[in-house]
Amino acid sequence: MRIRWLPSATFILVVVLIMNLGCSQRSTMCPGIGCGTVASPSPSPPATLPPTRVYVGNVSGGIDAFNLPISATSTPAAAISTLGSSPGGGVMNFDATGRLYVAQGSVGVYSQPIRTGSNPAFRFKTPNGCSSPPMIPPCSAYEVSLDSAGDAFVLEDGSCHPFPCLAVGEFKAPLTNASAESVHFPVLGYDDNIALDGAGNLWLSSSNGLGPSGICEFGPSFNATPAFCFSIGGPIYLRGMAFDSTGNLYAASDTGVWVMNPPFSGATTPAFRIDSGDNNRSVAFDSNGNLYTISNYGKNLNVYSPPFSASSTPSVTFSLSALGINGGPIAIGP
Repeated sequence: MRIRWLPSATFILVVVLIMNLGCSQRSTMCPGIGCGTVASPSPSPPATLPPTRVYVGNVSGGIDAFNLPISATSTPAAAISTLGSSPGGGVMNFDATGRLYVAQGSVGVYSQPIRTGSNPAFRFKTPNGCSSPPMIPPCSAYEVSLDSAGDAFVLEDGSCHPFPCLAVGEFKAPLTNASAESVHFPVLGYDDNIALDGAGNLWLSSSNGLGPSGICEFGPSFNATPAFCFSIGGPIYLRGMAFDSTGNLYAASDTGVWVMNPPFSGATTPAFRIDSGDNNRSVAFDSNGNLYTISNYGKNLNVYSPPFSASSTPSVTFSLSALGINGGPIAIGP
């Protein structure tokens, strides 16, 4: 259930209650909370292996890889199994060695070379986010993002009877099938997506179909209290997020792609919106700074060339639906 944003005083009380409970009913995050301006996040270091493909998670199951550059007639270079489990959310990630991390209930890790029929080299499973009342089902991996050290941050989603529960777990590198969380904390709001900036800050989006939606930043060391949150406006539903090489934040939504410029604070407002069609599910950048979006309810893959503005239009629009692909998360890598 999505509920309207609460006044600031009431929200503070809710924060305290939820932090104490560890698992409670979802409530949307309040904009403009907490500390002042933070420094512009530094760009993330490039992967060791050059990006040559765009990987599209099919919410019907599987991952399709397309060679770059994308054209209107592109076809998959590889079709990857997800063992019957659909990739979650709007975020997949590569580490510096070119391994692909996909949230599929657990986190599946695919090693290079990734070919048709490739299966995860290993998986690591997020633990239950709550102990009482019992989880129905257990908290499972919904999205995964990596920092520059190769540590994995997993957005966990599940149901605590009778309430939903959301949490973030940090898994330290090197990652194996025996990896366990070093940090685990419940998060507030209807948190749809996760992202890491180049400075190691954690970002979570909060959607509200009845009122304003927003984005919160959590700085190290991580806990349930955000450094600040800012409002996007609304009512809108936010999807995947990504940072470009200069630290600008891009957030996919059902109304286009919202662009925020640093420095960020509780008073941040969108600089502009790229009208990239209805129901954008994810965003990503290649090494040339081109922006990729999955739009129109997963039917299209769009490519935008910089510089970006409110009047930007795709240089390429590629039909995923023509290939039977229902696009979800997206990642660009080797």
